Amino acid sequence: MLVELLRRFALDVTLLDEQQSLAQAETNPFESGQLVLASQDWLFANPHRQAQAEACSWDLLIVDEAHHLDWSDEKVGPGYACVERLAATVPGVLLLTATPEQMGLTSHFARLRLLDPDRYHSLERFRDEEQHYVEVAQAIDALERLPTADGSDSDDRERVAGVIEEPDSLALLATLANSESDTAQQESARSQLRDQLLDRHGTGRVMFRNSRRHVGGFPERRLHLAYLTPPSPYRRAFRKLERDEDYLDELLIETGLDHPDVLIYPDAMYRALAEDPLNAEPWWQFDNRVAWLMERLSDDGEHGFAGDKVLVIAHGRETAQELAEALRVLGGIHAPVFHEGLSLVERDRAAADFADEEEGSQLLVCSEIGSEGRNFQFCRHLVMFDLPQHPDQLEQRIGRLDRIGQRHAIEIHVPLFEGSPAERLLRWYRDGMDAFLAPHGVGNELFDAFGDASQRPC
Repeated sequence: MLVELLRRFALDVTLLDEQQSLAQAETNPFESGQLVLASQDWLFANPHRQAQAEACSWDLLIVDEAHHLDWSDEKVGPGYACVERLAATVPGVLLLTATPEQMGLTSHFARLRLLDPDRYHSLERFRDEEQHYVEVAQAIDALERLPTADGSDSDDRERVAGVIEEPDSLALLATLANSESDTAQQESARSQLRDQLLDRHGTGRVMFRNSRRHVGGFPERRLHLAYLTPPSPYRRAFRKLERDEDYLDELLIETGLDHPDVLIYPDAMYRALAEDPLNAEPWWQFDNRVAWLMERLSDDGEHGFAGDKVLVIAHGRETAQELAEALRVLGGIHAPVFHEGLSLVERDRAAADFADEEEGSQLLVCSEIGSEGRNFQFCRHLVMFDLPQHPDQLEQRIGRLDRIGQRHAIEIHVPLFEGSPAERLLRWYRDGMDAFLAPHGVGNELFDAFGDASQRPC
């Protein structure tokens, strides 16, 4: 990332971590550069470094992956509290997220609250406002049609009047609808009224959605499914889930995993049941997804990966690490691992190894969280070793490759076990949402409505 910022944009960024900060013990390390980059994991866990950051005079605060900031009426996470204190003193605040509503309405409100605490001071009021956004949008559309030359605009006037209640807004509407107002007066009233509708009844100018519809040059997406026969340790669990409706509760207790992890990540279930004498060998010794991946890496046919870069994403950190170990042990394949437990420098090193066209690794294995925010548009093959639980996470995975600058069609490969709970989830993504082939933009709403049904045992 640092090299890319310098090479492409001539931005000299100072990377701060604990080691760099200790080397500047006599001064405030955050004053060592004009542009400072700090890991959230490091900064949010260190009150002393937070105080040093807050003591500086910043012009702009940028927070990446802002949907991870944790806030509720009852409890405020340390990361959110840190950003809130900084945002109170920094003139410019930019929160970046590809999935602003993935964590729900409360999380969405929490971020708006950081940007404009006076406007977004009550969660309950925000919930009420959300119910009327369609009416506000219709009022703005009606506003653009006012006034009509023949005076047949009573419906549009009523639609706008039904949303506004402030005296100054009503006065502007009267000016706009007044046939004696000249064109300049009407346009001024329309512009002011539009601004008031946006600022008082919507998210105004604190939130901008960058839609692909307005940007060309994005590549085609292609989905390739590989249906595999479940190995016997997984098959036993799948069959028992089908026959015994109480077995899911037993699994949740025995494994300590959450629902639906225990259903859609069989390797995690197997790993959690390590004390079972039937689970003596590592999952990757028998999991035929590993063999499938190794075969594709050396296959120079139409659906093979030979000679191409391959990004592999698995949901869990342990799965990503153990998959890389399996590739090394079983096939002598070097695969750097990219996960949330690595430092920023270690992640940059792994990404640079993968990006090196001449001597770099053929593939990179990532965890769900570890891959967030990274761009690998030089790669066209994406292997989803498993499926994410949320449709927004699915789009995030594809978005690692589906970016401006991608010169090839994106080949999305999904190996999955026949008759497994993950197969139901795949059908929902593929047939219900067409989520693999195009961005949908309504993942959170669909997940709230149908997520539970898509993650039940088959």
